Amino acid sequence: MRESSFYAISERDMDMLLLEEISSSDAFRAWFLNKLFGADCKATTFLGAWHKLSYEALGTVDIVFSVADDAGRKYSVLIENKLDQPNKALQAERYFEIGEKGTENGDWNDYITCLFAPKKYFSNLHSSEYFASYLSYEEMYDWFDGSRLGVRGNYKRRLVKEAIEQSSRGEYRVPPTPERQKFNLPEGYKVFPAGALNVSDGYQVVETVPVSSFLKDYKLFSDQYFPKLKMQDPKTLAYPGLDWALFRPVEFPREVNVIHKIPQGFMDLSFTLTTMDRVQELFGPLLGSDMSIRETGKACVIRMNVPAIVRPESFEKEKDLIAFSMQKAKRLHALYCYVMGRPFPYPNG
Repeated sequence: MRESSFYAISERDMDMLLLEEISSSDAFRAWFLNKLFGADCKATTFLGAWHKLSYEALGTVDIVFSVADDAGRKYSVLIENKLDQPNKALQAERYFEIGEKGTENGDWNDYITCLFAPKKYFSNLHSSEYFASYLSYEEMYDWFDGSRLGVRGNYKRRLVKEAIEQSSRGEYRVPPTPERQKFNLPEGYKVFPAGALNVSDGYQVVETVPVSSFLKDYKLFSDQYFPKLKMQDPKTLAYPGLDWALFRPVEFPREVNVIHKIPQGFMDLSFTLTTMDRVQELFGPLLGSDMSIRETGKACVIRMNVPAIVRPESFEKEKDLIAFSMQKAKRLHALYCYVMGRPFPYPNG
């Protein structure tokens, strides 16, 4: 008789395990939401979870998990599970497209995509395979702590452990990481709209340059070539752990900023004390075709998509993309000044 209780673990086995915990455990949902959205997450009302949800011509999602906050705003987590040949046919872009389509259809107000897989695969993803968040099998293994969940937890812990070991025994070989795409022109990028990237340090095995160094070089570049945008010192920002750059030109009141959400690919003109209706009234008639007005929790933003930069190797390698993105920031700066009757900051273009 073999030692393991399990002949082989399939992706469906792991789907069912995750779906059960989401559907039946308040404690697991709270832990998962805290991981995805942080401790301040207000969306705690469970709306449901679905397996292999078909979404029109865009295909299916392995698991969709939906919650709502006290104001009735709905948030969905779109989960892709990969155990068998994890890097083959990863569909990050399709998941983002489904997320955007669901937002347009009113199925949810906001969403985040999530890759569920053995931890070792997260550091082997190509830029086209980045999801907005990550849940590793190893984290699931730790969750099923026998001291908390008893015999049931120990059984599920063994199941997850077998899946992890199965993936490491060579049944599913990890293909070599493709060479990083080189961007020479802005037209060469692909924007992935999503929420905050929450890859923990443990996943970023090959990171070579701390984000703080990247932002420090970003500020030096901004001060030299875009001084009117007034990039704030990264050390003073209220975004710990996020690769965001904040700009506050002299024409802006304190509650208005331009925020470059670097890994998400967003350049936002952010209003923390202005309603969406008021922003629409003031700015809507003058928005460019590449601008949109959105609510982002505590703020209303005028958003422009820019190249998403995840795990940058160095500022120098990403400088062209940053320069392109900052041209968008200039446009948002100029738009605000024009609408609010401030002196135009760029008389020469």
